[in-house]
Order: sequence, then C-alpha cells, then structure tokens
Amino acid sequence: KAREPIIQCLDKHPKGRMLTDAELQEMGTFFEDHQYGDLVFLMNSGIQIVPSYMSVKAVNGMHGYHPANPDSKASIASNKPIPVEVTNIQHIHQLMLTELRLGLWRS
Repeated sequence: KAREPIIQCLDKHPKGRMLTDAELQEMGTFFEDHQYGDLVFLMNSGIQIVPSYMSVKAVNGMHGYHPANPDSKASIASNKPIPVEVTNIQHIHQLMLTELRLGLWRS
C-alpha cells in the first residue's frame, strides 16, 4: 500500500528523481532481486540528506550521484598496469577480487 504514495511524492520532488529499471540496467546497477531496494531515488548533485546514518551534520564530500554529472569524476591509481577490460566502475569489484586472489597465491 505504501509504494504508490511514495512514488507520487518522489515523482514531484525537486531535489532528485526516481530511476527506472532501464536506467539502472544501463548503468549496471540493476538487481533482479532488488537487493538494494525496490525504488531508487537519485538525489541531485550536491544534495545531502541530513541528519543521516553518516552524520548529524552535512559531510564535506559525497559520492553516488549520476555518472553523467560533471561533478562525478573518478580515478583509479595502481602500481602496475590496469587491465584494458577495466573501463567502468562495474569492473572495479572484479579487479579487486582478482588482485586479492593473486596476492594470496603469491604468499
């Protein structure tokens, strides 16, 4: 019963917007089982919900805004070549797992 009133409220909210399943799929952040929630509301860049579980006051920097936003810059640094397959944020998890396994094998 809560889903529709929540959607109606958030659809009109000026500080962000609801993401569609298609958008989530395009960004590689869609999960069939909705393990991270049934609805995703993307805040506009620079907006924080305060207080939150992170702090009772606004924090100096945030992440998690839309990747197309000019403020959503990222980098990866390494002490060895980064595989050419690593082309977006979704590849970082696999890269970390691979490196952890290689590290364990070297021990």
